[in-house]
Amino acid sequence: MRERSDMVGLDAAILMHPKVWEASGHLKSFADPFVKCPACGNFFRSDRIWDEILNSPWCSSLKEGMKGEKGASCYLHWAKNEGKKLAQNLSLVKEPEITLSFLGDRVEKFGETGIDFKTFLGDAVFVAHDVKFDYKFISLSMQKVGLAPLLNRSLCSLSLAERTIESYRYALSYLNEIFSLNPSATHHRAMSDVLTTYELFKLSLSNLDENIITVEDLIQFTKEAKRLKRPKFDPLLEEAQG
Repeated sequence: MRERSDMVGLDAAILMHPKVWEASGHLKSFADPFVKCPACGNFFRSDRIWDEILNSPWCSSLKEGMKGEKGASCYLHWAKNEGKKLAQNLSLVKEPEITLSFLGDRVEKFGETGIDFKTFLGDAVFVAHDVKFDYKFISLSMQKVGLAPLLNRSLCSLSLAERTIESYRYALSYLNEIFSLNPSATHHRAMSDVLTTYELFKLSLSNLDENIITVEDLIQFTKEAKRLKRPKFDPLLEEAQG
């Protein structure tokens, strides 16, 4: 949390006024859903399931066995030997050929999408909220299917907002709630986040200094300009308490 610019720590008691929990979103959307493993019968928290998988003995064994430039034959060998010992009920162990077919299909489809995306993007500036994550993810995904990495300039709408809009927080969902950027937004859905970021970008541009003229001026501004001072109190929380 301390490494993120869009989050602020708050020391508070667990027993608080119901309006506080309402303003924080806990009453409306917070939950700890569990899923049951059909093989072992154990229950796992949905938000921690990937941590459980990545730290499991079979996943650690698979990662170790596939280190380096290993191909399908190495995976098949693992599935029929170590994989069978560690997780015999796992689909990718019981039917490794089907898993390879599925992965191959996904790679082929992403390759087609990647080409379309690069054609669409051209030499335009890549804009996203917390752009480093999206840029790196897409660039690495392209390289995995044999495409060239992204070389486009990038611009972070979060960094731009921090320098043009005064807000208590800068998470995209929070900014959308404060400024009503996209009334029909569904958080963490690709197209919804695109539309919300677009409206946020326009709002930030409307607050820019007239001396910022070119795209390079704008990119430099997002990296070097002083961030605006944040309010001491969350206006959404004050509104709920009022």
